[in-house]
Amino acid sequence: MKKFFAAVFAAFLGVSALFADDVADVKAMIVKDCELAAKGDFLGAAERWTTDYQDVHPEFTFSYAQVKRLFLSLDGKHPEEFLITYFIHESRGREPNPREMEEIRAELRNPETAKVYPAMAKQFAEQLKRSAAWELETMKFISVKVDGDRATAVLTYQQAMSSKEISMRETLSLRKIDGEWRIARRVLEKL
Repeated sequence: MKKFFAAVFAAFLGVSALFADDVADVKAMIVKDCELAAKGDFLGAAERWTTDYQDVHPEFTFSYAQVKRLFLSLDGKHPEEFLITYFIHESRGREPNPREMEEIRAELRNPETAKVYPAMAKQFAEQLKRSAAWELETMKFISVKVDGDRATAVLTYQQAMSSKEISMRETLSLRKIDGEWRIARRVLEKL
């Protein structure tokens, strides 16, 4: 009987260690995602997400393709992607229809837009980097739960996208794909 309990206890410790490793891996993945953004490697961060990723804000939801388009536009060389992203933001997540795409393309022919876009993209990229760095510094994990190849993490941090700080709560849904944790959904809410 002692051997049986010893075996069960050893198995329990082994399973606990596996979950503990997964929890540590999930946390490390989330921190790495934020570190990449703080360095300005936004596309590198997006590579750590699933292709069905969703970025859910209180007012709207961005898809993986929409967020990648935004990140691509921040290099100052993709004005069409920048204007489409601006349109999607202003329309609360809606993609432009063909008529609206023509208006966006007409705006691209405006010399003033061509002159202003690179500076705007650089300014926005710098703002995102500063915000990610501040998020990294103030990040606190509230919980991390692992269930097989799925995980949920809840964290809080201070966001500094404008002149004032905002307390945020983020709930991340992750999936393990080919042995690596990837972010599938990010839900943001102001506290």
